[in-house]
Amino acid sequence: MYVTYMVIQVRRQQKNRCPDLTGRASANPGGRNRSNHPVLEVRWAIGLGVALVIGGCGPRFSAQSACDAQESRLRALDDDVRDARDEIDKLKKKLRDEHLAAETERATRAQAFAEYEQRLAQLTELAARLRDLRTKLLPLASYGVSATVRLSRITIQLSGSAFFSPGSTTLGPEARRLLHEIASRLVADPTLAKRTFQVVGHADAAESATRDPWALSLSRARAVLAVLPPSTPDTVRWSVAALGTTDPIAGSLDRPSLDEQRRNRRIELVLQQAPEECLFFRDPDR
Repeated sequence: MYVTYMVIQVRRQQKNRCPDLTGRASANPGGRNRSNHPVLEVRWAIGLGVALVIGGCGPRFSAQSACDAQESRLRALDDDVRDARDEIDKLKKKLRDEHLAAETERATRAQAFAEYEQRLAQLTELAARLRDLRTKLLPLASYGVSATVRLSRITIQLSGSAFFSPGSTTLGPEARRLLHEIASRLVADPTLAKRTFQVVGHADAAESATRDPWALSLSRARAVLAVLPPSTPDTVRWSVAALGTTDPIAGSLDRPSLDEQRRNRRIELVLQQAPEECLFFRDPDR
């Protein structure tokens, strides 16, 4: 209201000071000038005040809108930052999990490699032992004595034709001499002197027609064991097993040839594996 009053006063002063631009007296001397009408002056002042008020509030309204927009952008940025941090946390967790998995895989591979190296060393030792045993038994090869690998175990095979006649369990003098020679070579070997060998008897399919193959193969194994030196803690230890006709090394069980029968009718001295030697071992020379 004060502003409106001041505007009215200024308006009146301007009217009193400024004559008509034509220099002529007013057409309404002594009367009221239409432009000096109080109602018009009040309207004019109110309009001016409203314009001033609107003009003054405009910048404030614009600033408020800018502030609101800025706050909206800041909130959006805060949301983006929060989402980015969540994503970073997820990536860190994934990285830790992958690192842990990689460490576990590395440890597993290292253990597997160590076990492989250990087994390789054991297999290399077994191969060297087999070759050495073959060298020792080479003078007896002409009598049907050979060293080989069967079922991952070093085996000394004694041909049935040299040790037993078909259907027989009796050892001849030459067979006894060969068994003593084989035992002495095993005892003289420091790597084999305190090992356990299993004497395994075998029969061929033709013999089973007249005799029980299990009893026949067991009797042959016991006959060989009787010739070998006694088992002691400081010497080679022996055990006995019988497989009858269930483990042929040649031909088939139903119709074997004469040569196949001779090969299947045999005695085997099988080197028993220690627990740490239970590996899949093949003949490296075959």
